[in-house]
Order: sequence, then structure tokens, then C-alpha cells
Amino acid sequence: MPTSSPFDTTNASSYHHQDTLTNGNYHQDDEHSSLLGGNHHGFASTSEERGSINYYGQQEVQQMTPEATQSSFLQWNLKNSEGTFCEMQEREMLKEHEQALAEWELEQKNKTFYQRWCPSFDFMTSCFRGCRGSDENPIVDDGTAELHVQRTDARPQIVPESLKPKKEHKLGELFATAICGNDITSSCLYVIGVCISYAGIWAPICLLMVSFLLFLFRSIYAEVGSAITLNGASYTLLLNTTSKKTASLAACLTIISYIATAVVSGTSAIEYLKNIPYCEHIPLIPSTVILLGIFAFLNLIGISESAFAAAIIFVFHIASLSILTVYGFLYVSATNSFEMLQRNWQLSSASFSALGIVKSIFFGFGAAMLGVTGFESSANFIEQQKPGVFPKTLRNMWTLVSFFNPVLCFISLCALPLSQLTDPKQNASLLSQVGRASAGPWLQILLSFDAALVLSGGVLTAYVGIVGLVRQMSMDRALPAFFLQVNSFRKTNHFIIILFFVLCASMVTILNGDIDALSGVYTIAFLSVMMLFAMGDFLLKYKRGQIKRDRRAKKSVIVIAIIGVGTALLANILENPEYLKYFFIYYAICAVTVLAMFWRVKIMKFIIYLVYSKLKEWNIAKSVTNRILKFLVRQAKDVNSQSFIYFAKNDAISMLNKAVLYVRENELTDWIKIVHVYKTAKSEEEHIEQQKLISRLKNDCKTLDEIYPRMRIDFVAIESEKGFGPDIIRLIESRFGIRKNLMFISCPSVKFKVSDLGGVRIITNDHQN
Repeated sequence: MPTSSPFDTTNASSYHHQDTLTNGNYHQDDEHSSLLGGNHHGFASTSEERGSINYYGQQEVQQMTPEATQSSFLQWNLKNSEGTFCEMQEREMLKEHEQALAEWELEQKNKTFYQRWCPSFDFMTSCFRGCRGSDENPIVDDGTAELHVQRTDARPQIVPESLKPKKEHKLGELFATAICGNDITSSCLYVIGVCISYAGIWAPICLLMVSFLLFLFRSIYAEVGSAITLNGASYTLLLNTTSKKTASLAACLTIISYIATAVVSGTSAIEYLKNIPYCEHIPLIPSTVILLGIFAFLNLIGISESAFAAAIIFVFHIASLSILTVYGFLYVSATNSFEMLQRNWQLSSASFSALGIVKSIFFGFGAAMLGVTGFESSANFIEQQKPGVFPKTLRNMWTLVSFFNPVLCFISLCALPLSQLTDPKQNASLLSQVGRASAGPWLQILLSFDAALVLSGGVLTAYVGIVGLVRQMSMDRALPAFFLQVNSFRKTNHFIIILFFVLCASMVTILNGDIDALSGVYTIAFLSVMMLFAMGDFLLKYKRGQIKRDRRAKKSVIVIAIIGVGTALLANILENPEYLKYFFIYYAICAVTVLAMFWRVKIMKFIIYLVYSKLKEWNIAKSVTNRILKFLVRQAKDVNSQSFIYFAKNDAISMLNKAVLYVRENELTDWIKIVHVYKTAKSEEEHIEQQKLISRLKNDCKTLDEIYPRMRIDFVAIESEKGFGPDIIRLIESRFGIRKNLMFISCPSVKFKVSDLGGVRIITNDHQN
């Protein structure tokens, strides 16, 4: 290749870089190919079985001034002291390009050639960047580098750790049910009193209506879980069926739900703890804050949820509720306590008009929905469950709630007068009072201890859940990256834990420990999440119908479920509209943070404009102004420098265009790699067809690169013996350093389960992909 000046603006052409590994030798060939001038893009082709890599286009892109975009395109043809060649195009010229060039050359010198032996693919992978010229690997006259790689079958087959699928112990039915069952079964400790306060004698009917609605949601959650077997529940579902912004704003509801979970569970735990001797006079609000702080500390030092501990608590809790049920029925039958039920009935007779009954059931149904909070928790750790366990956990949770909630509510109406059941000071720890009336102080103490234990476990579950959700959103760039920072002491995400504690403590203080108000905020958030989940299942049917799934919910079931949840949500809002104020305060905090992440580049550009135009005009602190401008420009470039991958199976340019549009609208980047993975050809005709397809894809990418001049569009072709699959995704993740959650595909065929691909996002509905 003829030598040229490092800065040659006479022609806009691309650099064709090809590496080939055959018969133990590693070759590099260079050639020039014409490109559409002026666009910064690259095209690559990788044949992994043979170890060959073709990369078309520039390796690095630098920022340019607006003046340069109107005049010419700068092409850099670089050769460093190590014999590495790279050709780049720029759309803008920096005034300090010489310094940028020196930094790039230094980076190339620090890179080393390495090789991996991967028996799962039976090929050698090699990194061609930074190849070193030497006696064994000479630089030939045309500018190519030739390296000799020894390959023998006797070499130990060592798989890099980054390419190994992680093995982890999966949870069986008991342990999985215990983790999520503690959440949903603990709700009966506070929901029965709240429901009776609104519905009176009709409370058991309201709880049975909730059981029916939950039965409908069993099939909805089961379908979504079989189609998208990934942690994250509603966030993951909406991320794969709608836009990233919609999924992130919906995730804010889940964050509010976690906050309310911790607060309601902590407050209720203290209320029950006050029924134990010597604990009667502990202050509610300070004790709740201290309890939240204890679990924040436990999470900071790395003590999180244990399946074995959860199972012990679960068994103890179910045993305690069963004892209460047995003694409750014995008390009712032995003392003829149906008289108490009759008196409660008479006290409610004033509202026995048709309108009064409908009103009581309507608002009681809305309050009773608090009793199914936690039903979605199983979907948050579905990846850790054995195959087939998830629908069983849904069945088990529904069975427990359908039995204990209405039965214990009926026993409560038979054991205690309605005035005591509706007393706000009593219904926070209602079941302990029922236990005392049924069997004496010993059962009250047992139930109080059980309630304090299982509700405290709910606080711990909220901490674990919020850490997982915020980490995932931060990795998806929907929340600030500093949330991913871990402390050097215990390697835990301290920023997430501390901020969550502050939000929970503030909610307890603002609402003054009012269990009804706390439950109202909790219910609004939880019902919103359930409604979005049902809507997400509709979108899953319509937009991602090809995804392999074992179960399907009928559309009529989804419609009835949405109507039911909408009715309960409306009941809560109409009964206590003031709770919306507290809900929106916390939702606004989360939503503003998420929206700021989506608009952060625009915000930085606006600040740059203000700083440059105003401060410079006023001539105030010039050195400080320059530092601010440089910092903001550097931050904006860092945000947009993250590359994303889209896997393309065919050359349908409409689908490629959809992928580019999705990235432009949902991600802050100007760089996308379009990757095509194809199987090794078994015949010459098949090989020719593959090369034709690759050529068409290259042309499509060139066309898209011209349509979207602000985007860098690279093309990579990879040949694999097994074709596209989880193994090749792990390899690409290792090669390019791009996380799986930053890789996109069209709706996969029934051959793959989404969970097998390790979190790759579905962004379009391609019947051919």
C-alpha cells in the first residue's frame, strides 16, 4: 500500500482490513474499496471457524468542528512504530488533532496480540489490533503484517472464563415459593383490618373477588414468564415490547412499590412487636426508621436474602396462620360466636341499601387488593428458578392467599366487635388481637413474633429487589452509572442502599407512620405495575407473537384482568385522593431522574451554550469557564461513544432501518455495529450465496450510513459452525467488550428462548429473524 501523509483530505475511501488464520499461519491483507464519501462507518467480516476477520472502515472516530462538515472530510491513514495500520474518516476536525493522534498511537502501542482456544466452537480467535512486527512476524512491503501462530491438537483446551456460561444453583419449588410466599402471605397481617374498615361485613366477599382476579393473573404471569424468562418482571417485559423510555418510567412505579413495601412492612412489624410483653411502649416512627436502618446496614455488609432462611420463616409463618385458623374455628364453634357475627351484621344494616352495598364492596375491593402485593416478586428472580417452577410458585401463592385471607377475615368478624376491627389503632395488628380472643395471650405473642419476623423479611426483600432493579436500569443507561459503584469493603452497591433508606425513612416521617396512608400509596403503585404487566402481555401477543412460550393466556382473560385492576385503582384514588399527592412526590423524584438520563446530552449542550455565550461575553472566570466547557464536551462525547450491536439475519433494509431508528430514539449513541452470523457453508453454491448476502448487507449499511450522517454504522460478518446462538453472543461480548444488554435482535424464531440469549433485547418484529 503506498504511503501517504497522516492527513490526506483528497479522497474519502475506506480501509479494508482482512486477517486470516489458516494452517497455523496468521495473515493480514490490505486493500482499498470505495465508500460513500463523508460518512464515518466501518464494515467487518469475521470467520471464526477458520479464524478469519474482515473489518471494513475506520477504527476510531474523532470530533470535528461544524465548519469541517461543510467543506471536506478528513481521512487519516495511520502507521505506528509497531506496524499497525488504521484508516479513519472524520466528520469534524478538532483544533487539537495532533494531540488526539498522539494519544491514539500510544493506545495502539499498549495493545497486545492475544489468542484464545475455544473448544465449544472449535476455532482460534485472535485480536488483530496492535499486531507487532518482528522477525517472526515481519512487516511486508505492502504494509501488511504477517504473524505465525502455532496450533497443535496437543495444546490444552482452555476456555476463557468470560466465555464460560456461569453455573448456579437453581431454586426448587419450596425455596422459590418461600421467597415470594413470605411477601404475599404476610399481607394478610395488615390487609384484613384495612379491608374491614372500608367494606365492613362484606370484607370476605371483597377478598374472594381479589382471589378470582389473582387467578386470572396466574395465566398472564405464566405466559410472560415462559416467553421472557428473565429477571425484572414488568421492566423487562416492557423493555422488550415497548420503548426504553416507557419501560423505564414504568420501572419507577416498581421502585415506588419497593419503597412502600419496606415502609408498610416495617411499620406493621413494629405495630405487632408492641403486642409482645416489655415492648408495648416503643415509639412507632423512630423504631421503624431504626428497623429500616438495620436492614440497610445488613445489605451494606453483604447479608442479603437466603433461600434456606426464607424457607424456615415461611414454614413457621404458615404454621402460625394454620394454628390461628384452627383455634379460631374452635373458638367460634365452642362459644357460639356467630352471635358476634350477627351483631356486626346488625351494625352494618344501616348501609344495606343497594347503593350502600355496592359502595362498600367497591371500596373494600380496592383496599383488599393490598393483599396480593408480592405476587409479582416471583417474576423478579425467575432466572434463579428451575424449569417449570415459576408457574408452580404462582399456583402456590394463589392457593395460600385464596384460603387464608377470606377465612381469617371471617374468623375476625366472628371473634371481635366491628368497632374494634375498624379502629385504626387496633387493625394494624388485628390478627394478634384475634389470636388473643381465640386462644389467649400465648397465641397473641406467637402471632406477634411471627408477624414481626415475616414482615421484617419483607423489608429485606425490598432492599434486595431495589438493588437488583436499579443495577439493571443503570446497566441499561436509564439511571446514573454511579449506582453501579461498589465499596471496597464488602463489594455492595452502597449508593443504592443508602438512597433507598433515605427515601423510606422520609416516607415514614412524612406520613407519620399512618398505616392506611402508607397502604394507599403502596396499593396505587402496585396496582399500576399490575395493570402495566397485563398490558405488556397484550403487546407480547401482538408484537412478539413468534417468541417461544409454553403457556398462553386468553385475550378475554387479559381484558377482564385489566378492568379488574383498573376498578381497584379507581376505588383507591376516589376513596383517598390525598394519597395521590404523596404518591406523585416520590414518583416525580424517580421519573425526573430517569428523564434527565435520557435528556442528559441535550442538557449538557444547553449548559455549554449558556456557558460559552454568556460567561464568555461577560468575561467572568475565563479559565474556569474553559474547564467547564471541556468537562461538558468530554462527558457528552463519552455518553455518545458507547457502541451497540444489532444482529441481522438477512439483508432486509427495512429491518435494518428499524434497528437504526430504534437506537437513535432510545439510546444516547452515534455508533451501531450491525452483525451478521452465518453457518459454515457445506457446498460451494452455499458459500457463494453467503458471500452475496454479505455483499448486499454491506451495501445496505453504506446506504444507511448515508441516510444517517450523524451515526457511525459498522458491519461485522461472523462465520460459525453452529450459527447464531448463545455461544456466539458470549464470544462477541468478549471480543468487542459490549455487554449483552446492549445487544439487540429482531423477534427470534421458536428455535431460541429469549432467556438462552442472556439478556439480549428484542426491538423489532421480524418474521424472518
